[in-house]
Amino acid sequence: MTAIATHRQEKTAGVNTAALVLLIGLFANAHIVASYGLLLKGDFVAFATKTFGINVVALLAMYRAIQLVPQDEPLFADRWRVGLIGVCAILMLVPLTVASWLAVTLVGLYLTIGRRQSGTGWALGSILLGLAFSGQWARYIASIFRPYILSADAFVIGVFAGTGSQGNLVYSTDGSTVLQVLEACSSFSNLSWAILACVTVASFFPESGKYRLVSAMLLSCVVVVLINTIRIGIIALDPNLYDLAHGEVGTTIAGVTGSIAALLVPYMVLRR
Repeated sequence: MTAIATHRQEKTAGVNTAALVLLIGLFANAHIVASYGLLLKGDFVAFATKTFGINVVALLAMYRAIQLVPQDEPLFADRWRVGLIGVCAILMLVPLTVASWLAVTLVGLYLTIGRRQSGTGWALGSILLGLAFSGQWARYIASIFRPYILSADAFVIGVFAGTGSQGNLVYSTDGSTVLQVLEACSSFSNLSWAILACVTVASFFPESGKYRLVSAMLLSCVVVVLINTIRIGIIALDPNLYDLAHGEVGTTIAGVTGSIAALLVPYMVLRR
């Protein structure tokens, strides 16, 4: 029995190690392929910046996902593991970013709903789905529902500034300027990062429960939207602050503040 158990443990460790290597490859491929054109042009600085200048929430999520791959618990059932790992390996070889994110999504779906799984497996699957959603699928959803999303953003900003809105347009307080909310200014992409931050933080608190996780997500999304609303709303209140609020300084401050809030809010909710 001891020899059989040892063999099973070694087999499990080998399969999970292969899955770990695959995950690392998928994460690297998803970001490198997106910047490959810059490498072909010989712009190595821009290539390095775009490839490794990833949101800190995504970096933490990737690290946590790799950390959660266990060595003593089988991640994949015998009848599924070869096929799933094989499909993901093939997708990783396809020179398209969406192929790598599709593979990450398949593994995430398998770990969360495809089989009975422990808390570790569910946490890992949730992080993978969050990474795929924020890294790829959110932009597709945003493109489909763009008019409604931008109108909602403009409405919230208009309420904050007290100036009102029409479609994706927001009026300044003095009536001299009309702000157009575009996709780059939308809070929607920030919401996907907030959700990813929540499932990542939740993996450190497996006993917190799904209801508390949902509460953390809702509160985190509200805070992230508020930060972006304040940044754009400042311009509506005083158009002279456009370069400051919408330029590199304002964007950096909002990005850093949003990332900290997205991680801190679920931590405060889930640790209790």
